[in-house]
Amino acid sequence: MTQSRFEHGSENNEMELFKLSLDYLEGCKDFKGIKNLIEKYDKIKTDKEDMQHPNKDISVKFKDTTKPIIMELQHSSIDDFRKYGDIRLDYVSAYIPYIKIWGLKNFNEKINNKKITIKKWGKLKECDADILIYIICEYEDSTKIYKNIDKILILDVKELQNNLNYWENAYGYNLKTNNKKDECWGSAFIPVPEDNKVLQQCKIKSLQDLKTNFL
Repeated sequence: MTQSRFEHGSENNEMELFKLSLDYLEGCKDFKGIKNLIEKYDKIKTDKEDMQHPNKDISVKFKDTTKPIIMELQHSSIDDFRKYGDIRLDYVSAYIPYIKIWGLKNFNEKINNKKITIKKWGKLKECDADILIYIICEYEDSTKIYKNIDKILILDVKELQNNLNYWENAYGYNLKTNNKKDECWGSAFIPVPEDNKVLQQCKIKSLQDLKTNFL
């Protein structure tokens, strides 16, 4: 288990978490050698007009390639994962105003009745990233600090999007909004069991998979 402490929301948060993720993957048999393949990486800056929703994308340049791969980071707490055992696929990144909603049918009704307005769709619909790095780690709510990576899933964003209808039909009934404190906007996700067969098909399971499909 990789251990470190860093503040959520700080300027270097995603860069630090990405470094920790690389350390974790380097220690995994299937991804051994990934750090040696990377030439450089950097955080993609958030547009000034969208500072409320910071960009979590990392541009990664691999050796002997001309075009960088865009990777997005997403965190989920160990406690939530152990309790529910699901992977939370980002359906809507931002809608206003914030109200609690349960289920895709109810969510669509709120949109159609103009009770909410979508400001930014989630990665299942719109995403500039090629790869999603889904990180399960500890989170201290009182101190706003993440620590200890427990597990990482590497997912092909295009494959996730290609299966949008499946996620909606199979699990849309369980769409949930993220709990927000002192926020005027909301976000929503579709929880999918980690062992779901379609989700498994979206996984990049090894360094060889990464080389074959992206490099």
